Amino acid sequence: MNASGLIDAQIAGLKDWRAKTLARLRKIIKEADPEIVEEWKWSTAVWSHNGLVLAVGAFKDKLKVNFFQGASIPDRFARGRQGR
Repeated sequence: MNASGLIDAQIAGLKDWRAKTLARLRKIIKEADPEIVEEWKWSTAVWSHNGLVLAVGAFKDKLKVNFFQGASIPDRFARGRQGR
């Protein structure tokens, strides 16, 4: 099965709020970057575009969103908050 099929299967296997949330996150990710590629690594959904971008893992009672270069994402709210 390809990565998109594995992600579909993961969503179908989640029987609570995590399925709806993961499906919504997937839609947002694809809309934000139509060239992003779905992958399946480490038994989780991964998206890449010129390198790894993010992964979304489903756990017992939560979803974890991992941005691989998260520290490099500009914080538009950081100005004026130094020292907090």
